[in-house]
Amino acid sequence: MKTIANIAMVVCAAVLLSGCTITKFTATERGNAGRELLDLHEAHEKKIIGDAEYQRLKTKILERSKDSINKKRKGSSKDMVHVIAFIKVKPEHREELIKIFNANVPNVLAEDGCIQYTLTTDTDSGIGIQQRDETILTVIEKWESLEALQAHLEAPHMDQYRQDTEGMTEGVELRVLQDT
Repeated sequence: MKTIANIAMVVCAAVLLSGCTITKFTATERGNAGRELLDLHEAHEKKIIGDAEYQRLKTKILERSKDSINKKRKGSSKDMVHVIAFIKVKPEHREELIKIFNANVPNVLAEDGCIQYTLTTDTDSGIGIQQRDETILTVIEKWESLEALQAHLEAPHMDQYRQDTEGMTEGVELRVLQDT
């Protein structure tokens, strides 16, 4: 799996470069797009999405990634919003919710204005002040604007996600942030 991830990141970086040298892209810029492509590829391999949808989303991810990188370089991140959502999942539904969430990731990444959409879990860091909770799933999002975030919340695939995960959580805590 790690080899596939590395290949996806390298392929993505090569496509995004469009004649530029790789040193002009940070590891984060290459890595995020690579992870998005890997998630999309896995959804396609698991037959969650068909060939036509795979190609459409792949093209959109690559275009959005390139546009996002260009915007960041021009210093237009003033309107960008970061979202951190803490999902308190019922222990018996944890794995099912993760599966449903990850199946929806390619849809979200294809939305206009979506820069990042990642589900994370606590990891043991060895840092004494860290609080770990296996029932908390943390979503890290980055959007080009508040309007893009609001459109995301109203997207049909998000309505479907909410229906599919109804009763699996004990609550959600949300933080919407901007650079200062």
